[in-house]
Amino acid sequence: MKGQKTNENESVTFEKSELDQIESYWTEERMEKALPHPSPEVSKEELDKLKGKFKTSGVIESVEGYDSELGLLTGTPEKANVKERPFWNGGKIFFTKPDGKDYVGSAQFCGDAYIVLTAAHCIRDNKTGEWYKNVLFKRAYSNGGGQKVKIKTLATKSAWYNGSDSKPHDVDYGFLVATTKSGAGWLGWKTLIPYSNWTAIGYPTNYGNTKYMQKVTGSKGSASSGIVEMLGNPMISGCSGGAWIGDLTTPHVGGNYAIGLNSFHYTSEPENEWSPLFDSGFSSLYYYALGLK
Repeated sequence: MKGQKTNENESVTFEKSELDQIESYWTEERMEKALPHPSPEVSKEELDKLKGKFKTSGVIESVEGYDSELGLLTGTPEKANVKERPFWNGGKIFFTKPDGKDYVGSAQFCGDAYIVLTAAHCIRDNKTGEWYKNVLFKRAYSNGGGQKVKIKTLATKSAWYNGSDSKPHDVDYGFLVATTKSGAGWLGWKTLIPYSNWTAIGYPTNYGNTKYMQKVTGSKGSASSGIVEMLGNPMISGCSGGAWIGDLTTPHVGGNYAIGLNSFHYTSEPENEWSPLFDSGFSSLYYYALGLK
């Protein structure tokens, strides 16, 4: 394992021998028994503090997806077809935390055929800075099936490691560098959330029991300089890291931009979800990860 750091981004890269051990570690039985990662909750005090954080803005940046029906009742998750774009870009992420327990979250190919986007809290402890182990991505996961993807590098913002019990949710995103090319293209991405409604994906416990990807349509709620709210997204544990997809289109290439991800929810409003605002810091981390392919 080898670490690397710039002024604002950090990463760790695994050796080939470590990658081989990770692949053998994840037996079908172990995957089945992995725990859904708890969906972080914040109190009103924490939420107010997050809303008050200063964050620079700027022009909307974007990266196009490749080969990527709404028609849902707002706030009502239902099973997504992982054999269709853009849902086939998403999947389950498996990892082992310092407590020695195995967990699962959600992730997706984003921006490039070798780059995977997820929540930072699915790959690194913000208090200790410790990177999680045995990280594996299974694209288009559906009740055990899907493309198994080895992950060689994990990357987060340096600010994610804050040594505190309170997570810096405004930088709760991370990129993974895969050794295996996506078998179904990838999502594009856009910063500054330039849409009023979108679709979130993930593998929550309360819909589909983490066995099947869920999709849910919602709309833009409260937004501050560092975080943004999605109204009508009741997914909980296991959904962490699942993308918010703007301009979703199934029948043809184009659209399908990751504009946020499932990060946390406010304790008193479990029917809504929050994401870090994708900004220049997000694009900086993406290009940093891209350089580590």
